[in-house]
Amino acid sequence: MAELVCEKCQAVSKNSKIFCRECGGKLVMQEPKHTTKLRKAGVKTLKRTVFIVLILGMIAAIIVVGVIGYFMFSISGFNELKPSGDEEVKALHTISFIHNESKINLLMMEGEATFVCNQLLKKSIKGDKEIIKAKRRLEIKVNGERKTVSTILYDKIQKELDIRCELIWTTGDSVPELKDIRLGKLYLPKLLHVPILKFFLSRVVIGPESTLLVKRIEQVTIAANNTLRVTLDNPRKME
Repeated sequence: MAELVCEKCQAVSKNSKIFCRECGGKLVMQEPKHTTKLRKAGVKTLKRTVFIVLILGMIAAIIVVGVIGYFMFSISGFNELKPSGDEEVKALHTISFIHNESKINLLMMEGEATFVCNQLLKKSIKGDKEIIKAKRRLEIKVNGERKTVSTILYDKIQKELDIRCELIWTTGDSVPELKDIRLGKLYLPKLLHVPILKFFLSRVVIGPESTLLVKRIEQVTIAANNTLRVTLDNPRKME
């Protein structure tokens, strides 16, 4: 509560007079010293608390970003799929069917499908030194239990940052539908599916044969032993 204090001698007056009894100086209303000190201390404490909260918030944000970055750009812990010699021979034969002018069914194992995709990718990027240096490659993996097929891209962005981008597709009686996207070890929210899909296709479907193959895919199903049955539509229907 405010009190009357002399401007000259700082004496406190307990009555309502205008002038000080001690020195005759003018009395003015002031906050008690102990109240002012408490108020200043409270302001300092509040400022200190806000500062500590901001610092802790910044540290937490850095940790969260670091953890997300680690999972998004981690490519370790994944087994590389290497096609066998027999699968490579079969794959070269399969590629010849891409231009077949009739509806056909192709049966492929993971390794064969992987080799087909990488052969088409190599044709598309032939002569591009940056892409070749980045060791861009694809993998096709089948999950028979979940009835899904993954198309996986290994590449570099900004010339030095390794990425692993996995598109997970449903299989069945219709054209495959995108179910999930995993960047590194992190599954991305649906909100990011469209831009990531566009990024993926821009890196993979860049040649006439790969473009034709993607357009012709009518149906993908999983047969025994995780064998892929890919149905290619008649190319004349797309004209």
